[in-house]
Amino acid sequence: MDWMFIIVQALGIISLILGVIMVQQKKKENLLILMALMFVVLGIQYILTNKITGLVIAIIIIVRNMIYLYYAKKDLKPSLTVLLIFQVILFASIFLTWQNAFSLLPATGTMAITWGTWQNNMKRNRGSILYGKICFAIYALIAGMYTATLGHSLEVISVLIAMWKYDRKKAVES
Repeated sequence: MDWMFIIVQALGIISLILGVIMVQQKKKENLLILMALMFVVLGIQYILTNKITGLVIAIIIIVRNMIYLYYAKKDLKPSLTVLLIFQVILFASIFLTWQNAFSLLPATGTMAITWGTWQNNMKRNRGSILYGKICFAIYALIAGMYTATLGHSLEVISVLIAMWKYDRKKAVES
């Protein structure tokens, strides 16, 4: 068996663990930190599998999360301008790194997550992450990153559990 394949799959297991833990967070700050760490690992996977769009998106997510974290620690919401800058960068990355139609998956998923994590509402965070994780699961499957596919799929389940645990509970109590 090829060592590169084994390394890529091992990194997928690490991203799986980080992703499942990430979506169970109550605090936005913790979610942002764990998501950035997860995308460092995924970025390495994208380098090893030559998936340029995924790598560029991972770098954008890491930078975005650090900026959003800066605002969250000051108990502020990033301005609409910050959101729009990231959305334009993500949109441009689709064209700059285009490999095939599947390049749209991580880009649109990330645009949704960028909007969701821009919010201070964890319910919206989880909803956008759900959509994004579905996109990333499909992209990882196409890229041959099977443990990442499994990881993103388990993250979808974890998001659904968190939505049930936190969001449904609040709606029933209201």
